[in-house]
Amino acid sequence: MDSEITRREALHMSRDLSSLPEQPGPLPYALTVVFELRSAEAAAAFDALVAEALEDIADEPDTLVYTVHTPEGQPLLRVFYELYADERAFLAHEGRPHVRRMLEERSQYLVGAPQVLFMHQHMGKLPRGPV
Repeated sequence: MDSEITRREALHMSRDLSSLPEQPGPLPYALTVVFELRSAEAAAAFDALVAEALEDIADEPDTLVYTVHTPEGQPLLRVFYELYADERAFLAHEGRPHVRRMLEERSQYLVGAPQVLFMHQHMGKLPRGPV
């Protein structure tokens, strides 16, 4: 298996924001993560691990959206979409015990390293209220 790069390491490598236009206040920060699971049994265990973490993620005030999707016709893929108030909120999320546990235990269920895409919002509509 290829060595896995953590989201924190990827964030550090993608910090050149000089090409983004100046914005007043903190910018919303988002990412998508695609996980390929080993089997139906691994998918069920992975989903249980994520559901447990979601109980505490629901209480994170600056985690605006944290959703998990299964693409049509691809039962062994999970696509996460995460939206944070800003990069600081993302880093705070990553350091919380429930997230650390999920990050440490997930690899046993995966085919390989997840695919991560970090995104800086520059236009759009933000959610209002709980999802």
